[in-house]
Amino acid sequence: MDRIRRIELLVRAAEAGSFARAASSLDLTPSAVSHAIADLEKSLGVSLFHRTTRQLRLTSEGEDVYLRGCEVLRQMSELETSARKTPERLTGILRVGLPVALSSDIVMPKLPAFLRHHPELRVEFLIMMQPEDMPSEGVQGLFQPRLPETACL
Repeated sequence: MDRIRRIELLVRAAEAGSFARAASSLDLTPSAVSHAIADLEKSLGVSLFHRTTRQLRLTSEGEDVYLRGCEVLRQMSELETSARKTPERLTGILRVGLPVALSSDIVMPKLPAFLRHHPELRVEFLIMMQPEDMPSEGVQGLFQPRLPETACL
């Protein structure tokens, strides 16, 4: 069992006041919780709980580990939450005017992956043989690469 899980079990046991109640809340056996706490105590080299047949109380070292453990679990939860956030999805209609060569050689091969990442986006293409006709078709902002004057075609 990893250290974070053992810390979680320590926190749950301290808050529940018993290994049995902590185990019940986590769908574990009381024995599994007890062994995990014993492993944590062994690895830290301190006793974390005062145990009696009727009571489970944190030691002073256990109190410190409990407080720090709560902070670790809070930070892990924040980390998981921030990692799960999906980037804002694109929605609506994107109208794109393209010359034939650009559409078939560059855009279309990448389109399926792009649409998988943005399933709520609808793309409309206007493929034109003559890019200079795009403004008359209502397409704005055409990208036209400029070649250096010394370029040979």
